[in-house]
Amino acid sequence: MLTISVKQFVEALAVAPAYKPPELNAGSKYIQEKIADRLISGNKVRLSEINFDSFDLEDINALQKFNDHIEQYDNRCMQVAQLFRKLKPVVSSGTFV
Repeated sequence: MLTISVKQFVEALAVAPAYKPPELNAGSKYIQEKIADRLISGNKVRLSEINFDSFDLEDINALQKFNDHIEQYDNRCMQVAQLFRKLKPVVSSGTFV
């Protein structure tokens, strides 16, 4: 049976480095902010509103890699969350000083 020390887990979280997603270049940021975010939020994007000189194919590929990275990180977080959901609580006695 898997057991987790809450104290050790909290200590490990305290010293773990904060997650930093990879940086997006200017063209990828343009695609994300001016096109993708608007589409995701249900807004329309007109072709006439897009400045095609603001990005190129490399920027599209970089944004795809960025999104793949975020998806992989999200999947790992979900796996850890599922692990914790499956744990059964165990009663133990505490020592008070």
